[in-house]
Amino acid sequence: MDPIKTGALINQLRVKKQMTQKDLAEKVNVSDKAVSKWERGDGCPDVAIIPELAKVLGVEVDSLINGEIPFTQDVSGKKITEYNFRQPDRYSREQQKDIWMLGEDICQKMNSDFTALLNQRCEFSVNCVDQMCNFEFLHSIPQNCFFYDFDYNSNGITVEFDPELGKALLKQDYKKYEAITQFDLEVLRDFYLKNLIRYFTEKIHLRVGEKINPERFNLKNATENSNSNKAEQEEYSMMLLLTLKCKIEQTEGFINIQISAGLIEELLAGGFFSPAAADKIKFQVLSNIKKKEIPDNISIEFGRFNADNVELERGKILILDKKRK
Repeated sequence: MDPIKTGALINQLRVKKQMTQKDLAEKVNVSDKAVSKWERGDGCPDVAIIPELAKVLGVEVDSLINGEIPFTQDVSGKKITEYNFRQPDRYSREQQKDIWMLGEDICQKMNSDFTALLNQRCEFSVNCVDQMCNFEFLHSIPQNCFFYDFDYNSNGITVEFDPELGKALLKQDYKKYEAITQFDLEVLRDFYLKNLIRYFTEKIHLRVGEKINPERFNLKNATENSNSNKAEQEEYSMMLLLTLKCKIEQTEGFINIQISAGLIEELLAGGFFSPAAADKIKFQVLSNIKKKEIPDNISIEFGRFNADNVELERGKILILDKKRK
């Protein structure tokens, strides 16, 4: 750790957050003289303090240790995605629309049934449908969450509840009971997950009949965990992600359903997707945009982006907020 670089970064971030040295000192339980010492480069924060210091300043621990913020790390509160046009899409827009409609049907049932279970209003809606690899998803969700695996690596699915939403469904205050116990996992599974899985299975069964065995999604076959980092998925295998948003009084959270590549292939073969979705997407690289025989195109809305610590790389587009209609 370079005390000069780390001290300069602490000073820069503190000023940007409009905190005095005393404000920062109180938040990390040290004296203001200690903060002054760090910023002068006369010493470094104790290792035990760095995680909390990084949290207060809104940066990664590695950034404080290295004394610099990587260009791809944003401190403005928004999540950055770099879209590389060289990576081909695997699933067509039509396929994603069919999954969106599946989500709409599930939400319609959940709105009434979950409201009855909780005896208070629940509002579910489809937040997004996206295609990504398992690695991208598992590194974008909380480490501790309600995570249920239905043999994902063998053409199955996983379902993940945000911790705040899971606790709200269990009528617990997340701030008081942050830890997710085995009992919590079982209660959420037996009262809420079972309904979601039933709706999911019923809607698929209507489209494909017996071509997919519904026992695959039996609750008895689910592996449950409170740590998503323990998910043993093939990191670079593609999947479709269906994200549902829920609001329970003042609590908002998400339910993510990972639909594995193997299951998508089975759904395709079983006739789940509309005929237009059966064809593989043809548009794959940016250079193809000039070819008339390719019908797909890209629409991008450019906005103004101003962050001192982000540098754009030629040939890539930086997306801060993604919309899908």
